[in-house]
Amino acid sequence: MKEYKKIEIEWLDITFFKGTYEESDLKNLQEQHIKTIGYLIKEEKDYIIISFGVEITEPFRVLDLYKIPKFNIIKRQELKEGLRE
Repeated sequence: MKEYKKIEIEWLDITFFKGTYEESDLKNLQEQHIKTIGYLIKEEKDYIIISFGVEITEPFRVLDLYKIPKFNIIKRQELKEGLRE
């Protein structure tokens, strides 16, 4: 039986800024600071994949995935509640 850890991460997401800007405007453009809670599905050297939901009926499937580069992660915390497949 595989176990999935529940984690909370804070990370910086890239942001698209629609419109026209002058060079003086560029210093005010900020990435989005995001806090996400989900199940850690996979972890590799450069990234993690987390899921926001799972189907617990057969067949077991994960839903709504985020693949987040580790260099974007500011803070990571494992939560007590986990999930078993």
